[in-house]
Amino acid sequence: MSDDIRDIRVPQANFPAWLVAALVAAGLLCVAGAYLLWRRRQRRRQTPPSPFALALEQLEAARALLLTAGAEEFCVATSGIVRRYIEQAFAAPVTHRTTEEFLQALLQSSDAALVRHRALLAEFLQLCDVVKFGRISPPPQTLESLYQNACAFVRATAAEAHDALSPT
Repeated sequence: MSDDIRDIRVPQANFPAWLVAALVAAGLLCVAGAYLLWRRRQRRRQTPPSPFALALEQLEAARALLLTAGAEEFCVATSGIVRRYIEQAFAAPVTHRTTEEFLQALLQSSDAALVRHRALLAEFLQLCDVVKFGRISPPPQTLESLYQNACAFVRATAAEAHDALSPT
């Protein structure tokens, strides 16, 4: 009777070696693909905004100063935004110059985009200076017009600024 009882054995898997290798390779390919997809998404997120997009975003934020702050604070903010935009987009030194120095240098500049929009830029910067340094508080319509001029300048020069920054 003791011959009839056999010990229970664990089932043994008999996978061919090529199947195991194929499954490991497929798993590695999936992991590598997921990693590459993750890296691509990370790079897209880290792309800094263009000077054009950044300037328009900052101008929109500065527009809130029309309601909450005074005309001087609004003009300081908007002229600073436009000056930084010009520096970033056209590589023209603006932020450490007076308006007159910058406009004079612009007359001798070879940058056609800035020269073409000099009148709009001059009107904008000079009105900002009058408010900032003359301590004049213009009516809200004038400040709104100032905001519109800043946005118009940025939009008008956006394509030309992109061409100026791209390598040739």
